[in-house]
Amino acid sequence: MINKLGLNNAVKDIARDYLNNFPLYNYITSLGSFGKIVFRVSQNNLLTPSQVSTTISARYKKHSRIGAVDITEYETRQLKKISLPIKLYSDLCNINSTIREMTRMCEAGEHYPLILAKKKIGEHNFYIENFSYSYSRTDGIGNPLVVDVNLSLEEYIEKIDRVDLLEITEEERTSTLKETEITDSNKTVIEDLQKERLW
Repeated sequence: MINKLGLNNAVKDIARDYLNNFPLYNYITSLGSFGKIVFRVSQNNLLTPSQVSTTISARYKKHSRIGAVDITEYETRQLKKISLPIKLYSDLCNINSTIREMTRMCEAGEHYPLILAKKKIGEHNFYIENFSYSYSRTDGIGNPLVVDVNLSLEEYIEKIDRVDLLEITEEERTSTLKETEITDSNKTVIEDLQKERLW
């Protein structure tokens, strides 16, 4: 009867929207999440991550030398980057609403924990550095049926460890004071020696 009336998709949408209101349903069926975006691989999936790529790097500084090879000095680690390709299906989610939500999150500078396989990735949150999307399949009037999205996430660290900075500053200040004291002492000794010179 439902199929004859053409209400099959409408009933499916109503049932999906009803179930999506329950956090327990989202949790049980989810592969992971990022803010309000829930990744699922199931019969009722909204978003399906196809491949996750993580970039980990460090920052080094090179010092040039005349007639010799450069000296490399380690500075610190770089922020982690994660590339997350996903597919949006029109019969399983509202594609336009999902893209609007991603746009809002990106332009508002929001950051969230990245959860995959029910585990938090890294110690810090991530933000959407950029994302791109393309229609891979449309209907007869151009509405998207399947959309490929590539999310580029970067680690977000907002807390500055001021205790460590204060310790470093104190060490530098102490070192500078010691160097100043040594320099002043050397000047005094040289001046005394010059006063006693006989030539």
